[in-house]
Amino acid sequence: MGDYRGTKKTDTRPSIGNVRLLPGPGIALFPWARARGRVIRWCVYSALGTLLLTVGASPATGQATRLPGDYFPLSVANRWQYESSEGTPTSPVTETWEVVSRKGAGYVLRIQQSLLAKDAPAEFVSAASTGVVRQPSDTASEDEQPQFILKTPLTPGATWKTSAGRYEITGLNALAAVPAGVFEDCIEVTFWSRNGQAKAVTLYAPGVGMVQRDESFTILGGLGGEAGPRQGRVSLWLTEWHVKPTPTDE
Repeated sequence: MGDYRGTKKTDTRPSIGNVRLLPGPGIALFPWARARGRVIRWCVYSALGTLLLTVGASPATGQATRLPGDYFPLSVANRWQYESSEGTPTSPVTETWEVVSRKGAGYVLRIQQSLLAKDAPAEFVSAASTGVVRQPSDTASEDEQPQFILKTPLTPGATWKTSAGRYEITGLNALAAVPAGVFEDCIEVTFWSRNGQAKAVTLYAPGVGMVQRDESFTILGGLGGEAGPRQGRVSLWLTEWHVKPTPTDE
């Protein structure tokens, strides 16, 4: 069977000024569009876009039969590349995720960011009928409490806790518009850290993996003359991916 691949498409979309738009309803200004030489770091949703993201109170027929692993395909050499809102048109920042090897019942995921001289620590990822587990590779063990990033039941309002914080499935059948294309039937997962200082909203597309993540976090004051804390925001948007069919054995 062949690989499933996706790449960043040639930008032939209509524009308003320097902002490129995708056709059809949904998000009014897409977060990865560029305007006046700067990256728009946070998206502005139209009322219809918000409606699209909240559709899914009852799962679609196909979605009801999907497993958590369908939203995070795992096979050696699977690879995802993301554009970060931390970059600019002249100095883009990218992040690459790649499955590099098997480890026990799961896989080792390597993450590389163009801003960093060294790779981030490898992570251990596994998928089962109960959910998708992701945690640092060097600390993962059978005796450790699983750190689920996606967990059954795959229904809106389902919640679970880990040592890092609380997760909730906040949407089904969501739509994500990113440089790699438009992805339907996404599952939306929201995470809140235990200390209340960070939040992340992640969209996973079936058969593809993570397609978008929007993080907000508190930046404490006292540095650079800042008087108090402020909110920081970072987004990742999928630009290309390479996903092999799920293997029976490797």
